[in-house]
Amino acid sequence: MKKSHQSKFQWPGLSKISRGVLVFISLLGSLSLLAQNERYWVAATPANWSSNNWSYTSGGTPDAPVPTNGDIVFFDNNGLGDCTLTTDATILGMLVEDDYSGTIDLGDNEFTVGSENLTLRGGSFNGNTAAITIQGNLEVFSPTNFTATADTLRMLGSGFNQFILVTTFDNNSGTVHFSNGNYEIELGGAFYNMILEDDVSFYTDLVVENNLSLNQGSISSYTDIEILDSLVVGADFGSLQGVTLSFKGTGNGHFISNTVLRGADIIVEKAMNTDTVHCYAGTVDVLAIGDGEHALQIIKGGMDFPAGDPVHMYHTLVQVADDGFLIGTRDTLRVKLVGESGFPFSSFEVNPNGYFHNEGTFVFEPCADPADYFNYVCEDRLYNAIVDGNIDVNSSDLITENSLVLNAGTLQVDAVVLDSVTVNSGFGGMGGTTLRFEGSGNGHFISNSLLLDANIRVEKAMNTDTVH
Repeated sequence: MKKSHQSKFQWPGLSKISRGVLVFISLLGSLSLLAQNERYWVAATPANWSSNNWSYTSGGTPDAPVPTNGDIVFFDNNGLGDCTLTTDATILGMLVEDDYSGTIDLGDNEFTVGSENLTLRGGSFNGNTAAITIQGNLEVFSPTNFTATADTLRMLGSGFNQFILVTTFDNNSGTVHFSNGNYEIELGGAFYNMILEDDVSFYTDLVVENNLSLNQGSISSYTDIEILDSLVVGADFGSLQGVTLSFKGTGNGHFISNTVLRGADIIVEKAMNTDTVHCYAGTVDVLAIGDGEHALQIIKGGMDFPAGDPVHMYHTLVQVADDGFLIGTRDTLRVKLVGESGFPFSSFEVNPNGYFHNEGTFVFEPCADPADYFNYVCEDRLYNAIVDGNIDVNSSDLITENSLVLNAGTLQVDAVVLDSVTVNSGFGGMGGTTLRFEGSGNGHFISNSLLLDANIRVEKAMNTDTVH
């Protein structure tokens, strides 16, 4: 019988203690290699990033190579000289200590920081016109002077990341782009342009001076987002849960949506009562605003639909205040309201001279609960109106210049018709209110069903005018 072969590798003459010593020496070697990945800036006077001013230790001999993508970079008081990039740079992480008082200037180079974060606690950081990518956290603390890039600062994290600037933020009219991570954002200033492609939570109110693009992800936090110019909502964007979205600032603004804008109370409060938020449907057929759980309030300035897109509004309240206005679309404006808890109605409330019909059609959709009613408070004329749900009123008549179509629900308000009315079989009646034919020229009354509970009054401008 042959003997089995034993392994040729042995620890000849080594005890367990000796083997432990070898493991310890190996560990020291690993720690030594880890230390080699630290780079300390040691220049006492201004110098370029690519110069021979890097050390393995703080204040040490400048004998380390220029940092690369596996290195963590440190700036402290043992190297107070300014540092200027003259070429692209990629590092693993950067920490600027609070005792560093110099300036780091990125010029027009690409600057990439890996997963070990960019943390600034002192000195000045000038993004200049660099293309910046950060794959971890960005954390900027006082007394750092932080100027972002005029190009794009891209947050390209993974998992949960932080974007924290608790110091004055100079946006440099640049763009901050969030993608590939769930971000917690705290900001001591305003973004100029912001692009969102993943989930974020805000811990401070947010101001966007120019353009906010919501491409993907969602925003989940009870905060205010102020937009001073434009908002673009992409087809794959989720929702704005808990957010109050305010259009403010001087001059006209723009709202372009390629999906239903969900989860936000919307406020228009521009600097001047003539400033307008122009709203467009983007690449979709219908501009859809609201998910039935939030309000639309126009406090100062106005909202219009210059492209004539079909528009759907779905809110708990639509309200236009004394300094506000709403210009309807030339196509169809459908308004669906949802009663708040404990209230059997939802309101469409417009100050006198606050609604301009633009010769479009206004559709009263049925409320979410068919038993609820649409509280209509508007003294301004509609052009065409279609009633598909229950309508009540506080003090206003429903006035149509062209056509009133009664399809479903009930109309428990006085209706003034300057041209024509059509009654269809699903309509439930007028609850004892009055249908009045007024205005110049002939009118028309077309009935496909019995008009219930209505007083009818003809009072045309001329005694020769006729209701056919």
